[in-house]
Amino acid sequence: MGKKRQPDMKRSLRRENGDRRQRKAKRDIRQKKKRRRKLIKRTALVLSILFFTIGIITEQKVYKIYIDTKEKTYGFITNMDKGTFRRDGNTYVYDKDNNEIGKLGNEKYSYVGRAGISDYIKNGYIAQEDRDFKTHNGINPKAIIRACLAYVRNHGRITQGGSTITQQVIKNNVLSKERTFSRKATEMLLAMQLERAYNKAQIMEYYCNSNYYGAGCYGVEGAAEYYFG
Repeated sequence: MGKKRQPDMKRSLRRENGDRRQRKAKRDIRQKKKRRRKLIKRTALVLSILFFTIGIITEQKVYKIYIDTKEKTYGFITNMDKGTFRRDGNTYVYDKDNNEIGKLGNEKYSYVGRAGISDYIKNGYIAQEDRDFKTHNGINPKAIIRACLAYVRNHGRITQGGSTITQQVIKNNVLSKERTFSRKATEMLLAMQLERAYNKAQIMEYYCNSNYYGAGCYGVEGAAEYYFG
């Protein structure tokens, strides 16, 4: 009988030890979960405070950019007319008898109306630069999203732009070449204003007359005269 009780006691002890280990493991798991929940709550609180602070700072900066942009836009719109989209070109010097004796600058530029611009050129620009030109209101959110996605896919390399033809007219004729958020915002606001002031045919005319084609050539007419005679 004593021999039988001894194995039973050993099994009982092993079972008790196993139960204690299981209870301890469960307590450890509960404690870990509790600590994890506390850590998540603390992290969420810190992140909330951080994002709230960043939000206030960002709102102040964005609001300032918005106000500056509106002021710049108003200034440009007030003085905008058809002459805004014509280059001054070269400066010619004449004598008292009205004979040309000199020239300042080396631009090849000659303004041409839309009737003098081939439909192949205009349609080619639409196909290549701005497929939604005929329907958008100056900016194209789809093109901006595509450009952003391409920027991410190409590890920060700019492989395609999000500017519409209307925005490029503004960039070529009105704004500086600086790359800032404020300048881009101004460009977008002015592009929408340009769409309200002029029709698509006029905007395309301004675009074709303001592009740079190399070798000092501005506009399709100047480029055609220089490259093809």
